[in-house]
Amino acid sequence: MYDLLYSSKDYEAEIDYIESFFSAKNINITRFSEPKASKIKNVVDVNFSIFYKRKDEEKYSFLSELHSMRHFNIEEISQISSECGFELIKCEEMISRDEPNESH
Repeated sequence: MYDLLYSSKDYEAEIDYIESFFSAKNINITRFSEPKASKIKNVVDVNFSIFYKRKDEEKYSFLSELHSMRHFNIEEISQISSECGFELIKCEEMISRDEPNESH
């Protein structure tokens, strides 16, 4: 899913779309995420195109959503934390728990 990508590399990457699948007891869902990052605004606009089908039906339904999300790099998070009386103790990638870096 798009929101798990490390933001500092997203500005340089040329990602057309990310496809994800979900299947539950009664429904199949395919989601296409198309990110467009703005380094100047520290924002990424993600257009979600979602196709879903109930398993007992033949046709797919479609919906789309646009999510504008603000990027915060580690330096910004550290500064904001400090200004609010907090201390940044650790940063890690969500799934792997590796230390974040621009090469991942």
